[in-house]
Amino acid sequence: MILCLVANVMILFQVVPEVISSKVSPEMTLCPAVMGLINIDGGSEIDFVSYAEYSSTVVVDFENSTASAGGATDTLSGIEGVIGGSGDDSLIGHDSVDNIFRPGAGNDSISGGSTVDELDYSQREVGVSIDMNSGSAALYEGAEVDSI
Repeated sequence: MILCLVANVMILFQVVPEVISSKVSPEMTLCPAVMGLINIDGGSEIDFVSYAEYSSTVVVDFENSTASAGGATDTLSGIEGVIGGSGDDSLIGHDSVDNIFRPGAGNDSISGGSTVDELDYSQREVGVSIDMNSGSAALYEGAEVDSI
């Protein structure tokens, strides 16, 4: 069960989202993104927003607290991590908050802020080669190359 505050409504996500009222605060939550919401608020814990279902390019800018795709924009607050989609996403970190980036498929661009950020490929089913000198991460499943 995953709890998230979306547009000022507490939502518990199981297989089908249900609207509930609860004081439960899990250590880590995942907010499924529905592009164009007024606000996605993760609260005070370590929270992720997921755009894994998106095949178009998604731009997540933690510094400006926004995520956009296809002309629609989400406002993010209390969100520290992002799971990218299968498009060529742009993931931008915050300068005063540690962020966690989990890029999806596609040739993504990941730019951390001035804090200690985490680039996480642990959910990928193939090997990853990261070259810090060239600023790239190549996945062994094909021509996918992320720039970091």
